[in-house]
Amino acid sequence: METLVVVAITVEALVEYLYTEIFVEHKLHWKQFIAMILGIALALAANVDLYSVVGVTFAVPYLGNILTGIVFSRGANYFADFITKLSVK
Repeated sequence: METLVVVAITVEALVEYLYTEIFVEHKLHWKQFIAMILGIALALAANVDLYSVVGVTFAVPYLGNILTGIVFSRGANYFADFITKLSVK
């Protein structure tokens, strides 16, 4: 069940992020793009994977690190909300 919750939260976050940034405003926001690249790079370099911490494993190597980097790129408030949603079962 925990896996389903984590995947659902991730999908909702990615859809909201992509929809707002790409489809509504029809332009690339460089600050958000750079934050996403840096977040992913740092998560990969530090081998940080929030999903493995809660027991979610992916068949695709490094996908957990990449998704973690995207979560980090959204900032501290988003990260705190993400962790809060994960802790509510």
